[in-house]
Amino acid sequence: ETEATVMRIRVLPGTHVQKDTILLEMSNPQVEQAAVDASLQLKAAQAELASLKVKLDSDLMTQKAGAATVSADYNQAERQAQTDKELYRLGVISGLKYKESSGKAEELSTRHEIERDRLTINQQSIQSQMMVQQAKVDQMRALADLKSKQLDALKVRAGIDGVLVDLPVQVGQHVLPGAMIAKVVQ
Repeated sequence: ETEATVMRIRVLPGTHVQKDTILLEMSNPQVEQAAVDASLQLKAAQAELASLKVKLDSDLMTQKAGAATVSADYNQAERQAQTDKELYRLGVISGLKYKESSGKAEELSTRHEIERDRLTINQQSIQSQMMVQQAKVDQMRALADLKSKQLDALKVRAGIDGVLVDLPVQVGQHVLPGAMIAKVVQ
């Protein structure tokens, strides 16, 4: 698949081989480095995914705490407005005091709804951010798999069960892609 140098011949002509028998090992420093780089990029992308998840979860918890505070304030204001309404009917407090507590309850009701909406939007945002980062991890995994296969292809296998009849290469020889390097017959 790539240019390489024959490093080691493991089987000589005339030997019976299985399809997964390694006939010879080749080396290509660029392929080896690319495989290492791809593996490291995959690990970095996985670490970024984990870090992003922790950060987003932390942000979500902070927002949930804020929403819970607003919800508690809203419930308290609603109870106070109900109490003040009854006290106003009985003539114990002025209409101004009742309108003030009623206005505060309405304000907190609006803030409560806004916080719920923000929480929903934030959860959707978290999902999309996680999907983007997961796509990067998947992309790096595919690249790492490809580079690993290219590296593994430097170990030339028989491919079929049979007898190795020809091995026209020598240790140290530079081989181009597509060149015949071994012949196995059944």
